[in-house]
Amino acid sequence: MIMLNYPAGTGTPGAADNMKNTGASRIRSIDALRGVAVLLMMEQHIGAWMWKQPWKNLAGLLDKHPFMIGFNALGGIAAPIFIVLAGFGSVMFFHKSERASQVMAGRGILIILMGYLFNLLVPSWFTPGSWYVLHLIGFSLLISTFLNRVSTGSLFVIFTAVIIAAGCFQAYLDTPSFINNRRMGDYSMPGGVLRLALAEGHFPVLPWLSFFTAGMVAARWRGPGGKRRIIVLSGLMMSAALVLSGIGMICSGSDEGGLMVRFLRLKSSFYPAYTPLTLILVSIALALIPAAEWIESKTVPFVKNPLVCLGRISLTLLIAHAVIFREVSIRTGWHKLCTAQETVLVIGAVWLGSAVLSLLWEKSGYRFGLEWLIRRIQG
Repeated sequence: MIMLNYPAGTGTPGAADNMKNTGASRIRSIDALRGVAVLLMMEQHIGAWMWKQPWKNLAGLLDKHPFMIGFNALGGIAAPIFIVLAGFGSVMFFHKSERASQVMAGRGILIILMGYLFNLLVPSWFTPGSWYVLHLIGFSLLISTFLNRVSTGSLFVIFTAVIIAAGCFQAYLDTPSFINNRRMGDYSMPGGVLRLALAEGHFPVLPWLSFFTAGMVAARWRGPGGKRRIIVLSGLMMSAALVLSGIGMICSGSDEGGLMVRFLRLKSSFYPAYTPLTLILVSIALALIPAAEWIESKTVPFVKNPLVCLGRISLTLLIAHAVIFREVSIRTGWHKLCTAQETVLVIGAVWLGSAVLSLLWEKSGYRFGLEWLIRRIQG
């Protein structure tokens, strides 16, 4: 999961800026938050790909390896952060650029194309028709002109409608309560690629577009009193998730594949995402925005901070780490050969190496990175 950089400080996954990146023009706390998401993304993937334990019987693994399973689970918030920040960044960009509609549409198309290129680069993970976080963010940017023209109240309506539609489409398609990697890339099913993009891919439009709209609301509320409103909204979403999942526990006899189960059951996997977990993840991602800004206000500003720099090359790191630690490792025979301790050391080394690289690369404006390339293509 990853993305590119907006001007005027948003540093948001999913789009590159159309202006020169000056330190004074960026919201450093947002860049740093995206950097945190990059680290979590890499640790989750590398942990799954390097650790020699098969990912079966998770309850048993949790009992024997609580640290490894807990550490890996932290990575689950990475994609929600990226998507929420993409929505946040789209609003900031539309406030700063007169060419926002053209730029966003172009960025959206380029990122979708980059997503399909990513599919081809990592065939052990994706099929040519897979719909991953890059595709979702690209699509969101493509329609961001429309979303940025509607009222905040309308964004809440869209947010709610997307979540409700997700459960309805999952029920209509009879989507299993857990879909594996092969199923999420199977475009031979009725509906083909559209089915994956809409409801059954890795990060389908339903319900993941809701994260993008939530990020837009957070950006519109930025300013005096905005942090408090974002925190209240985050709390309301968390409360709604707990109420729904509580009802689901009382109604535990509900049909496993039924419609109401998808709105009421809290499950650990978001493949596919049911309503309670969707609300929890949106809540956490939203709360991290004012938290990051508060931390920055209480400490030295995030200027030339490793987290900021990591956030600026998130798309490059997404594709590079997947090719190296997934595709190359499988083809060279060192996939899933590490003990738990060795896996943690590998993750630490990748974190450190990526941080140093990002700090050094910042001096040249991240020249020749994928973010830089997209800016060059758009001119």
